[in-house]
Amino acid sequence: MGRLLTRYALYFNRSHNLIGHVFHGRYKSIVCDKSTYFFQLLRYIHRNPLGKDQDGLVERLEDWPWSSHHFYLGRATPDAVEKSVGELLAQFGSDKPTAIKCYLEHVLTDENGMDESSQKIQDSFRKCEVRTPRILGDESFIEGVKNQVHEPIRQTPRSLKRMGKVEDLAQETCRIFKIKDEELYGPSLDHRICRIRQALVFIGRSHYRFTTVSLASFLRKGESAISQIVRRLSIKPLSAEIENLIGGLENLDVKEKV
Repeated sequence: MGRLLTRYALYFNRSHNLIGHVFHGRYKSIVCDKSTYFFQLLRYIHRNPLGKDQDGLVERLEDWPWSSHHFYLGRATPDAVEKSVGELLAQFGSDKPTAIKCYLEHVLTDENGMDESSQKIQDSFRKCEVRTPRILGDESFIEGVKNQVHEPIRQTPRSLKRMGKVEDLAQETCRIFKIKDEELYGPSLDHRICRIRQALVFIGRSHYRFTTVSLASFLRKGESAISQIVRRLSIKPLSAEIENLIGGLENLDVKEKV
């Protein structure tokens, strides 16, 4: 897959006299819980061109040409995906007309028409845009998959509050250290602010697995600078700022449970 994307990127840049990345991030393959997450994921992906609050690329799904949505409506389907399309439609009904009708009703339901559990799953997909998991499902499903591939399973609960994006961690960092947002990501020669910023990078990368790109974008720094911070702090004893940030996030988790 990497070879295919690299060759296409070279061809695209030569054809359009461009340089740099064509694709954002690496190709991803995610194991998904079919019983709950899969059908919500199907809707989420196909509704992406519509956007939210009328800010989409098209007004109707059928107007977006680069989607498999057309195949599920019974239009000409390539041989390579015909079997997969048929298997998915069979989940919506025993005969094709009924299956297509039920599929459409499912995909065309916006967030206002979803129940609470479906909305929570949709929210989890948005978090995946920032930080993509390898396994998508509830805790029991994730443990089952890890058992099958003989991966270690977390025996104790996560010690720190869960964060969906860098901005969430930054907000808690400012609260813990009693500083303003602009101090965190703005230019500063204050040594204390620099150490707090480094603590955010270290915890964000090592614990929450935020991407280097997302951390660099938020702090308005280069990706290499973020990588150097993580490498440097990884071989040193934990600084007072890192320990205080961990302690603050742990305390926050305890308060929420109470």
